[in-house]
Amino acid sequence: MLYPNYLIEEIRNRTDLVNIISRYVSLKRRGSNWVGLCPFHNEKTPSFCVNPQKGIYKCFGCGKGGNVFTFLMEMENLNFVDALKEIARIEGIELPTQPSEKNEEALKKHETHKKLKDEIIRMNQLATEFWEDQLSKNEGRKAREYLANRGISSSTVKLFRIGYALDNRTALLSFLKSQGFDEEIMRESGLFVVSERGLLDRFYHRIMFPIFDKDGKVVAFGGRVIDRHEPKYLNSPETPVYVKGHHLYGLFHSKDEIRRKKIAILVEGYLDLISLYQSGIKPVVANLGTALSDEQARLLAGFTRRVIVSYDGDNAGIKAAKRAIQMLLSRNIEAKVIVLPEGADPDTFIRQHGVKRYRESLKKAYSCQEFLLNVVIKNKGLAEALEESLSIIRAYTDDLRKREIFDSVLLHLGIRDIQYQRELWNQVKKSREQFRESRNLAESDSLKETIQSYLRSRLTKAERRLLELLYHNENVRHFILPQIEKEDYNKLVTASIFETILKLYDEEKEISLENLLEFIPEDDWHTDILAMIHLSELDPEKSEDEMLDEARRCLFRLRSMVIENKIQENDQLLRLAEQSGDKSRLQALVQEQIKLNRLRADIEKFLQS
Repeated sequence: MLYPNYLIEEIRNRTDLVNIISRYVSLKRRGSNWVGLCPFHNEKTPSFCVNPQKGIYKCFGCGKGGNVFTFLMEMENLNFVDALKEIARIEGIELPTQPSEKNEEALKKHETHKKLKDEIIRMNQLATEFWEDQLSKNEGRKAREYLANRGISSSTVKLFRIGYALDNRTALLSFLKSQGFDEEIMRESGLFVVSERGLLDRFYHRIMFPIFDKDGKVVAFGGRVIDRHEPKYLNSPETPVYVKGHHLYGLFHSKDEIRRKKIAILVEGYLDLISLYQSGIKPVVANLGTALSDEQARLLAGFTRRVIVSYDGDNAGIKAAKRAIQMLLSRNIEAKVIVLPEGADPDTFIRQHGVKRYRESLKKAYSCQEFLLNVVIKNKGLAEALEESLSIIRAYTDDLRKREIFDSVLLHLGIRDIQYQRELWNQVKKSREQFRESRNLAESDSLKETIQSYLRSRLTKAERRLLELLYHNENVRHFILPQIEKEDYNKLVTASIFETILKLYDEEKEISLENLLEFIPEDDWHTDILAMIHLSELDPEKSEDEMLDEARRCLFRLRSMVIENKIQENDQLLRLAEQSGDKSRLQALVQEQIKLNRLRADIEKFLQS
C-alpha cells in the first residue's frame, strides 16, 4: 500500500529519532548531538552521531547515514513501507488501513482538511487581534489592572499577545461574521458554543492567552476569569488545529533560548511561564495544567535533552512532577526537579522572594535519584515506596543509569535479598519494554505480582503479632501506640496499616475493619493482611499484663530490625568513605556505628530479659 507524501513527512517530523536508535545503540549526549558505537561496523571509539534537531544520523567511520526510515530499514532488513508501519506503531500514529485510488482520494481529503485548518488559523489570528484591541479600551480596564497587579508589564502583554474577551456572548461572533467567515467553519473553530439561540462566544469576561504552535501560529486559547466564581481557567476544546497534550505554551517564544542554553524549564501554567520569561529566565515552557503527555515530551526532545520540572509545591504538583519525569526519561531527556514550598508556584515564589532566589533553586534542583529518595519515597511504607520508585525507574532508557538508581533505592529500602533483587530487576526491564511499546504509564501485572510476592515474604512475625494485639486489645493500644515512632514501622511492608491505626487512635475513632479499609491502599496485598488480622484471635488464657509485655517485645524486635538496617547501610558508607579518603566523614560514620551497636546491644538485653 502506498502512503501520501504528506503523511510520510508528518511521521518523520513526529518521530523521536534518539528514542528509536536507542533501542539498538547505547547513546550518550555530546552537546546537541548523541554519540555511540556504530551498529553498522565494528569500532572501539564512538563515531556514530545522531542529530535529533535535524532528524538525521551519520557514522564518520563507515560513512552510513540517513533518517529514521533508513535506519530501521537497515537494522531490521525492512522495506520502506514496513519501516514506516513499524515507526508509526512505536510512536502511536494511526495509518489508513484502506488503500486509496493512487492516493488521489486521500490527497483530496488532505487538501480539504488543510483549507479548513488554514481558515481556523486565520480566524484565531483575527480573534487574537480583536481581544488585544479590547484590552486596550475602557472595557478592558479591570483586566489591565489585574495584569498590572500580577506584575506583568505592558511589553510582556504585547509580546505574548494577551487580550480581553468582553462580558458579551456575541462580541467575537459579530466581529468574525463581519469578516465573512462561514458559520460551519466557526462551529469547528472551538471559539463558540452551540445554544438554543445559535452560536455564542465560548470566552467572555476573561483575560485571553493565545496558545501558539512551535511555528508561531495561534492554535488555541486559554481564558482566565477575573472576578467571578467560575472555573478559573477555560481552555479551547480540541479542534482540527489543536489537540490537547500536543503543544507547549511558550515554546514559540522560548525555543531559540532553549536551543542556546541547551535546557528547558517546565512549568504548569500561563502566568508561571510569563513570570519567569519576564524575569529573564527565558528557556521555559508550560504544559498548561494537564499532565505532561508523551507527545509534549517528544516535542521537547526535539529542542533539548535537559529539563528542570518546576511545578506547584503541593501534593498535586509532586504527583504531576512524577508523571512528567516518567515521560521525560522515556524520551531520553535528563530530568531534574525543583520542589517549591507548600502552596507556592513559580509565579508567586518569584513575586514574594525575587528571581535571584528562584535562580538559586534552579541550581539546587534535585536529580531524579535525589527526588526519588528525598521526596517521592520519603516517609512512605515499603510497599508504596517500591511501587512509586519502580514506576519511575522503569522509564529510564539507559540501563546502566537505571541499574545504578535501582540499586540505590533497594539499599535505601533495606532490600538485600539477592534472588529477589534479580527477579525484581528482570521485571523492571520487562516492564520498561512494555512501557516503550504502549507508552502506557500503568505498571505491568507481572511487576505488581513480583512486588506483592516480596511483600508477603517480608511480613515478619513481630509486625503481624503487634498488629493483631493493637487491633484486638484496647489496653495494648493505650500503652503501646504513644510509644511507636514513625521510624519503627516506616520500612515495614505493613507501614500503611500502622499509619492508619495511629491516625484513627489520634482522632479517637474506632479501630475497626471498616475504618481501616477506608484509608489503606486498595490492593489485594493490604486487603489480605487486614483480613488475616481481623480473623485472628487472642489467647483468652493470657492476662492483660502478658499481652502488654508481648506487644512491647514485638515493638523492640521491630526496632532491632531498624537498627540492623542502619548498621548495614552505615557499613557501606564506611567503605565508600575509606575508598575516597574522606577522613572527617569516616570519623563521623565510625561514631555513628558505635552508637548503633550500643543501641542494638541494649535492645538485645531487653529481649533476653
